[in-house]
Amino acid sequence: YLTTEPFSALSDKNIITGSLVGIDPVRENEVTNLSTSVVEGSYLDPDAEGYILLGALTLDRYTAGFADITGSLKNIYPGDTVRVTVGENTKEFIVKGIINAKAGEVSRSIYIPERELRRLSSRTNRDAEEIAIRLLPNANAAAIKQSLVSLGLDNQAKIRTFQEALPKFLV
Repeated sequence: YLTTEPFSALSDKNIITGSLVGIDPVRENEVTNLSTSVVEGSYLDPDAEGYILLGALTLDRYTAGFADITGSLKNIYPGDTVRVTVGENTKEFIVKGIINAKAGEVSRSIYIPERELRRLSSRTNRDAEEIAIRLLPNANAAAIKQSLVSLGLDNQAKIRTFQEALPKFLV
């Protein structure tokens, strides 16, 4: 599952802002195969701390030429250090890898292990902003969704199938 917090990331005089995503590296990869989107460096080690994955669209070398994308970090590569601030708390992270995916939101995000996000944001709860469920092949997504709705979970969350969650411009 994912938890997000507003953040700013700083390297030298480069500053960007956005949403920081806390993930369980193993479970995230089991569900979304996020590690296959690493185009530089490597994926997060679930036992290591102090590492971060940057979405490619947070970096100048990937956004050059896109007039609508601004605020990208310059000259940042795997092995470099960035400072991340959430609220009043700041921590330095080593860039472990760069993520580039077709889904723009994935490439605009910054990822750290959720336990580090909870510490950085001073969150003590384990509330999630998003929960993704991978179904077995040939499973009926509409039936699974209806089961979750019949449990009343739609009063607490937006429940959508993969097709329903796709942006209109992709459909």
